[in-house]
Amino acid sequence: MSASMPKRTDVNLSRRRCLTGLAGAAAGALLLPAVAVANPTPLPGTDAAFWAAPRRLDLVRAQTGEHFSGIYWQNDWVDRQGYVAVCTLMRDVVARKVAYIDPRLLDLLCAIQAWVRFHGFGQAPMVIHSGFRTEQTNRHLEGAARRSQHLLGRAADITLPGLPVGYVGQLAAHYAAGGVGFYPTQDFIHVDTGSRRFWIR
Repeated sequence: MSASMPKRTDVNLSRRRCLTGLAGAAAGALLLPAVAVANPTPLPGTDAAFWAAPRRLDLVRAQTGEHFSGIYWQNDWVDRQGYVAVCTLMRDVVARKVAYIDPRLLDLLCAIQAWVRFHGFGQAPMVIHSGFRTEQTNRHLEGAARRSQHLLGRAADITLPGLPVGYVGQLAAHYAAGGVGFYPTQDFIHVDTGSRRFWIR
């Protein structure tokens, strides 16, 4: 790991800001499928009970086939074993460097995946195409932003098997956690916990 573990107070303050955005987005303009409209249960990620429970992710790394399925957060703090496993899966696979991933980003991935599974849109793991990047790796990627959130462990490029890029991007934007980039020709969505912004490439 290239940085110290995030401090509990820093994470909690950031999480409160993020959760405020998530709760506010609950009334947003997400185009809900019929199954969601017919079910009055709150969207996963927009109610306190969801965040009080252990937080899980089911991920697979596109380049290596590595799989993580488990808890990364419980009892109001990161589950060290699960969190480190996720950070390792989301490493820079080119430079073979691991860094701590922003827990708010993991919360966003968790909420997206929970929503999809709650409404029966498949049980396949979320595919991670890119997580943390070193500056060297980022420089060699065509179209990568010079000050990419990937450099800070605050971004991921993801695919949800069986769901269109536009739909996944709309769902990510609904949670209002940061930036969302649509890459339809490459079949992935970029999500990050930086400033709110949207783009299509």
